[in-house]
Amino acid sequence: MLSEYFKCSICNKEPDYDRLMGIMTEGTSYNISHFDPKDPVIVSESESYCSTDCFIMAVIKQETELE
Repeated sequence: MLSEYFKCSICNKEPDYDRLMGIMTEGTSYNISHFDPKDPVIVSESESYCSTDCFIMAVIKQETELE
């Protein structure tokens, strides 16, 4: 099921399903018109985050692990 597939890699929460679908639709048409830091962040088919904050934490975690 889609809601189980898209869980935040940091906090394991499910992103807002309606906004997630809206972002995917806007993104596939190259028409992303509104940015909200509380919106889900979709990195790839297997990686997504529930918000910009969780995405930033993941990036910092990856950078720290590389050091």
